Amino acid sequence: MPASTPPPTAALGQKTAEQRMPDLSDLGFEPVQSAPEPLSSPQWEGHRTLYRNGRTGEQVMVIAYVGADPAFAEQQFAAMAEALKNPPPAVFGAQAVMVDDVAPPLGDERRSYRARDPDSQGNTVWTDIYRREAVVVIVQYLGPATGDAMRVRTTAADRALQ
Repeated sequence: MPASTPPPTAALGQKTAEQRMPDLSDLGFEPVQSAPEPLSSPQWEGHRTLYRNGRTGEQVMVIAYVGADPAFAEQQFAAMAEALKNPPPAVFGAQAVMVDDVAPPLGDERRSYRARDPDSQGNTVWTDIYRREAVVVIVQYLGPATGDAMRVRTTAADRALQ
């Protein structure tokens, strides 16, 4: 986004997408990469942060977008939710088939997907997308298929949506 163009959050008086990146240190996750989202525009400001749990190897990616208005965010949510359910073959390193999963009860709209089959190390991917007003948050969790993914997914999303 050009420096002369204020992010949509400036007009809305909300947090920027970067300010929405949650602190997950109490869950054992530390940020390892953080950058503006390449799909940002004057109507759609975004930021992403990758977190890693050094003890367990689990990873969480949080992507937050702030739109100029709720109607625009609603359109983006619908398009992204469909794309996340049907990712291109190489997105997760293999041909992952995503299936509907239980979504943490957050936001005005929500969708959750899980990789149908764990990888060769017994890990799986959960992808959650939420919309609250003009904010869209995506949380992707990679960890043990039998682990407590719901706690991490819910906490990351709740903190990013606030």
